[in-house]
Amino acid sequence: MSEELKIENFWALLDEGKYRKCHEILDNSKLDITEKSTRRVAIYFRELRYKEAYDFAVDNKNECSNYIKGFAAFKHPRDMGKKKNEEIIKNAVKYLEMAISNKEVFGYSELIAQIMLIDSYFLLGKPEKSFFFARKIVDEYYASGNVGAILKDKCQVFLIDAFNPNNALAEKREKLIQFFNISRLQRFKAFEDIVKYSIFLKFKPDDLIEAFISSDFSYEDGYLEYRLLEETRDEIEERQIKTIWYWQFLILSQLLISEDSKIQEISHYTSQSTFDLLLQKDKKIAEFSLANANDKIEGNVLPQLLLDFKCIDTSVNTAIQNKYIAVQTSYSRNKNSLTMFRLYGKKDDKEGTGVSLVFNKNFFQTNAVKIYEKKDNSLDDAKNIIDSRKPLFWILYYKSERKLLYFYPLEDELKPYEIDLKIKKAKWNSFLKRSTTIELKQRNLLYSFKSLFKAIDACSNKELAIKVLYKLRYFIKSSDFAEEKELRMLDLCNPTSLSLVPNTYKLYKEYINIFDYDALQSIFLGPKIENKNAYMEFLKKELDDKNSYINIIPSTAPLA
Repeated sequence: MSEELKIENFWALLDEGKYRKCHEILDNSKLDITEKSTRRVAIYFRELRYKEAYDFAVDNKNECSNYIKGFAAFKHPRDMGKKKNEEIIKNAVKYLEMAISNKEVFGYSELIAQIMLIDSYFLLGKPEKSFFFARKIVDEYYASGNVGAILKDKCQVFLIDAFNPNNALAEKREKLIQFFNISRLQRFKAFEDIVKYSIFLKFKPDDLIEAFISSDFSYEDGYLEYRLLEETRDEIEERQIKTIWYWQFLILSQLLISEDSKIQEISHYTSQSTFDLLLQKDKKIAEFSLANANDKIEGNVLPQLLLDFKCIDTSVNTAIQNKYIAVQTSYSRNKNSLTMFRLYGKKDDKEGTGVSLVFNKNFFQTNAVKIYEKKDNSLDDAKNIIDSRKPLFWILYYKSERKLLYFYPLEDELKPYEIDLKIKKAKWNSFLKRSTTIELKQRNLLYSFKSLFKAIDACSNKELAIKVLYKLRYFIKSSDFAEEKELRMLDLCNPTSLSLVPNTYKLYKEYINIFDYDALQSIFLGPKIENKNAYMEFLKKELDDKNSYINIIPSTAPLA
């Protein structure tokens, strides 16, 4: 066995995303069966293989603890039908309650068990128990300063505690402010929680906006477009801009690819020469300036949408005018698409000469919960792992003649989510009293856009309002591009933080190596790649050297 594949390197390799090597270590280790099984489930979780984790954990021969069984049941996919779904959730509750009552967990593990019970009780229609655990966790947070470092990425408990029906209005307001204060470093997490718990918590969005405006969520979270508030010293105008910013990020949180998202495989089309560079150990995939985008109206569809709904008029300057530069990498749910091979990755402008790299969700930040932090269970010593991955979002397509926004997150690639903006009245979590997950997302997005329109219309400084929407404007494109079914990773950067491609004017920012996190699943070779058989042999050698089990598939796209 190589030095790298020793058991003491297991957790480090897991954190680096080298999952196949972790499996190999366990296959050859002499750990006792419970410890080996716990680590096996940990790998399954990182690989997003939740059903396999559950089946493995509840198999008695693997001798998993009640905590691991409960964790695996909680993470099991929730789209199996109501009856089966409820059965799995009840199992999660049973095992987690046993783990807590038998004192099998303590410290960080007990905290995670309680947070999983909060969600499980909501799903089983027992919100009073959810409120009980949220209050318990929050009380412990204030009783012990140690918990703060652990709890900062579990801020949903503060949202749930705030909506405890036993709270007076003043107490509720203060707790909502605490929620935003604690979650200010968590990027989209706070907004994702607002959407997630909207089905369980009967809150008024105005309560959240008021708390957000009163919180210190703003400058410390690093959102560059929020710095535009420095352009105003008017208190009323600042509140208006903060409200617009709030709805922008609530919309983006609903477009975020999370660990619960249906989509499992995400493709990136690139040239053969670029892929050859990415095979090198020190090379990383990059985000490039949108100045190089093939869509010449990139960033201008949102202003047109706002004009269509009379939020602004033609006197408002909607041109992009600030010091930041938007860089992005485009992905698609199309793995082996004739259209994509014709448009992207072309060599000498010849269609079909590129490659399609197919990743799983591990390649991106999905806010996945880790079941391992550190061997000792003290709260002070819990390991804080820095994750270099970035979030990925769906692109919305706007069909102006129908006033319709849509995108394609469903398993049926031909059926989109549609947000019909012509509907005049929309209520958060109650529109048309529908109950399916799809309809819930559709109506919450509709309500969010309607609220954004209202906030822009009420804003006295329309040009500053447009500036604050700098991020959202790059997630809405013309329906002419809908066939691409695009997803996008986007950063707003100071120009000095970017690199320049030699002998060009192309600016870029590096992401991660394509082999990190065992995320690269397969490679489709364009139908017009030259010397395809020789190239496939070359790739087999390169991938074998990296100990990577990746399918190499010649595209059968019918390109003449």
